[in-house]
Amino acid sequence: MIAAGRGLLQRPRLLLTLCALFWAGNFVLGRAMHASTPPIGLVFWRWLVAAAIVLPFVWLHLYRQWPVLRGRLWRMVVLALLGVSAFNTLVYVGLQTTTATNSVLIQSTLPVQVLALNWLVYRTPVGAGELASLLLSLLGVVVIISGGRPLALLQGTWVAGDAWLLGAAAV
Repeated sequence: MIAAGRGLLQRPRLLLTLCALFWAGNFVLGRAMHASTPPIGLVFWRWLVAAAIVLPFVWLHLYRQWPVLRGRLWRMVVLALLGVSAFNTLVYVGLQTTTATNSVLIQSTLPVQVLALNWLVYRTPVGAGELASLLLSLLGVVVIISGGRPLALLQGTWVAGDAWLLGAAAV
């Protein structure tokens, strides 16, 4: 229970834990519902419910900042479609044929992709510590996905859903 006078926003460890829980729960729920709800429907209902929950808390701020938002609306729409909508759609399409565990592990390649894209697009240098951390993280992903047999990944044990998840990570 949160102590009196101490708000939820002042409990970063709890918020980070909840973030990880909700993130993983999204994949588990997406996989659990793959047979009953089409991916696009799942994305639609997920974000409609989320908007309904959040809107009462942000409505006044949106109203006050509408002149600023209106000038950037096209950017926000494009980013929403390419980011949130495309990501979730690709995740839910991938979850039609792969496991929630594989999907979460594949998503853990995001830091590698970000680092690679920053290097390719902006020529951002990669430090030795960053590289070592990423390689260690990737090794862990490979070991878990392959069930401790990394060479099995080269033998075509991938399913179509894994490719969709890699696409989602790239988005």
